[in-house]
Amino acid sequence: MGYLLHYRAASNSSDSSNINVQSLLPEDEFRVAIENVLRKNDRFSSDENINNKVREFVKDAKDRLVLIVEPQPGLFGFELRSFQEFFAAVYLFKNGDRFENLREKIAAVDSEHWRYVSLFLAGRIVRELGEDSEKILTQVCRPLDRPVEDKNHNQNHFLRPGAWFALEVVADGSLSKSQYRNFQYDLIDYGLEVLDTGLTDEQMSRLFFYTNQLSQPDKNDLLRRILERKFNGKNFPESCWENALRIYGEHFPQEDFLKEKVDELLETEKKNLILSAFKISCLALLHIYEPQWTAKRLQNYWSHWIENEDIVMKFWLKDGYSQLLRCWSLSESQYKKIAEVIIKNFPHYFYNSRQVDWEFTQSQTLAYQLIFLSIISHIITQYRWQPLKEIKINALSSIDIQMKSRNTLYVSDIPSKTIDGVVWLLQNSDFILPVKLALWIVFWLSNQPEKQNIELFGNFLKDNSPLPEYFYQLWFTSGLEYSLPLLTLAIKANINQQDTFANCLDYLDGSTQISISSEIDRWIKEFLDKANDEEKQRFVVALITSVGLDEFFPQLIPIARKIGVQLHELVREYITFSISSQNYLPLEYSSEQLIKMLDIVEQAIQNREKPYTYLWLIFAGTWSCSSEVIDYARQILELFLEKYSESDYFPPASLGIVLFLKLLEYDARILDLAPNLFTTLPLYKLITVEEYKGGDLIEINIVDIYEALIDPDEKYISRFTPLLTHSNKLVRIGSGLIFKVIRDKSRLSKETKRKLFSDIPIDFSLGIELIYKEDMKDNLIGITLLSLSDYPIEEKQYQHLTWNNLQNPKTEAEEKAWNKFLQEIPMGSEKHFMWRTLLE
Repeated sequence: MGYLLHYRAASNSSDSSNINVQSLLPEDEFRVAIENVLRKNDRFSSDENINNKVREFVKDAKDRLVLIVEPQPGLFGFELRSFQEFFAAVYLFKNGDRFENLREKIAAVDSEHWRYVSLFLAGRIVRELGEDSEKILTQVCRPLDRPVEDKNHNQNHFLRPGAWFALEVVADGSLSKSQYRNFQYDLIDYGLEVLDTGLTDEQMSRLFFYTNQLSQPDKNDLLRRILERKFNGKNFPESCWENALRIYGEHFPQEDFLKEKVDELLETEKKNLILSAFKISCLALLHIYEPQWTAKRLQNYWSHWIENEDIVMKFWLKDGYSQLLRCWSLSESQYKKIAEVIIKNFPHYFYNSRQVDWEFTQSQTLAYQLIFLSIISHIITQYRWQPLKEIKINALSSIDIQMKSRNTLYVSDIPSKTIDGVVWLLQNSDFILPVKLALWIVFWLSNQPEKQNIELFGNFLKDNSPLPEYFYQLWFTSGLEYSLPLLTLAIKANINQQDTFANCLDYLDGSTQISISSEIDRWIKEFLDKANDEEKQRFVVALITSVGLDEFFPQLIPIARKIGVQLHELVREYITFSISSQNYLPLEYSSEQLIKMLDIVEQAIQNREKPYTYLWLIFAGTWSCSSEVIDYARQILELFLEKYSESDYFPPASLGIVLFLKLLEYDARILDLAPNLFTTLPLYKLITVEEYKGGDLIEINIVDIYEALIDPDEKYISRFTPLLTHSNKLVRIGSGLIFKVIRDKSRLSKETKRKLFSDIPIDFSLGIELIYKEDMKDNLIGITLLSLSDYPIEEKQYQHLTWNNLQNPKTEAEEKAWNKFLQEIPMGSEKHFMWRTLLE
């Protein structure tokens, strides 16, 4: 009955009509099952006697049995699922080939459903069959994982269900107290072959769990010996050492063997293996209290790990970090570099702040300053401004306007002793710049802007101009951008204007900033209460694009001029907007508005300046397209191509691409400019043209714009596809890269993508040609194009090409590109087996 119920609950039962996820039998089937069991064991009793026993058993199940019960009227099953699984295993043990049954359940599509049944069955085999239980390994686990020429089963060679089951058996404890310790060793040894294939984070968690279940004697006598033997063998790839050493370090942290293997990885001089070594060393700080050993290696391989910010932060978050710092002999520039990484990343690593240490002292050493930076970072994490409960003013059906700086409170529960200490340190310390910047953040979290402290801050900015980019990131993270909008604006403007603070002094105190916020808030409410839909639309367009704001905020123009900023910069510091609809920016621009906005783009190109931050949104709005707008936009694209220089801060390559794609929606003649476009723009930049940098950098996300306003229908695709077969090779390459961005990054459904993009031709020979170029940028472009093509994997020469490049990449960037190629290359059903065979 246990097996019958469990089989019926299986999702892959051959008789799907009888699937019963509740694992219950109707009473008539329950009676038949009992009768069959009774008659099987008693050939001599009368039918009446057997029927009486059946009735009595059913009555007991209804009234007082524990294992089998009637949870619902007329339905019978086991009280607990584990009882059902246990008896299903007993059935499999007593009926048929036990090892065949076990192998079948482990290999089943719904093997997870049979997981505990399989473990119960394996445990019973060990207890009942003694030495024959070794066939679990020889007749079940190993055959399951053996490569076979079968499209449906060869995958087990990588997935290793047999090896994982071997680990489950040893973790289950069936063998831990038996006399068959050799078999326990063999199972662990085979199970750890999963380390040879590379593991996901989830698989590593499982492996940690299984090895932790071993008894201490098994860890010491078996696991340790097996791991050390693996490392000393010839066939264990160094690329798999990291996971194995993580397991070893978890259980045997004090062993010199661990440090020896870390050193072997470092001595390979391969960056990926060196980074693996440092990840292991970072974990070792938890177990091996030898900061001098770690510090020496960090010094010797500084250039390999300092750029990996995740490793830097993991070291910094360990309890032994302060001891490690005191062992270092780094230069001031190196200490600054570590400090910069910490400031840039600590908000992403702190979820719950530690208890803050308020004892501030004057800096003594550079190492102490980094330790002190930890204190400051925790203060900022614990006391940073949370996003204010902004007043939302509904302007249109899907756009909310939000006001900043609506709170007069400053952080008041920072101890006064700490506040005084921060002031003293800012005036007297010789801290390195990253620490000083963090101190100023703490200062503004606990002090209201007043003329005297604003002047001190202005002098500091002037002395340290230009400020590093991470300061603005820290300022935003602390929430000060919301609570001090004008001071934020003054900091941004100070990049190019040394007298900004002198101009702003009359406006930067806290009460004035709140007053301006209230005035803007009041005016917007009054306007929206009276405005009709057309006026609201015009207002929102002006707000989003920063064009025409003088019409709506004339009273702020004198303040903007006095401070020395544009009106849109002032307004932007006080007002943000959010889009609540799934419709991305449901705005329609009139021809008049478009002409104004395009005029700003033209001026920016002529003067090699960046336009307003949000001006790129003109491409994401619906154009009311007159011939005047189209002709003007085309002229701007031609001007862009004429003036474009890769060294210019603005405009980036993506501006030209998006303007081209936008015009393609309205005017097919724009194809004539394609050769000029893809000859002018550096093709290498088109690989990453979809990236949106945010902030004040005007990078344009062509994916959002394509989805939002360029209707991805067959008509548009039919206009785009001629570019992919253009007579100009550069056009074919450039449009292929853009096509890849649109196809891969699009949020369209798989069905829609398949319909629109599946038959679009990408010539694989373009990619092949570029791969053989000397310039690494050409190589990366070639690999990217190959991922779009119908790659001839069936031909030996291209199999060897792929294999050789995967084995011997020239640079880290090329290695990443080939890995991405494997993830993205289309593998149709007719080629899927060829690819799998090649990879194995």
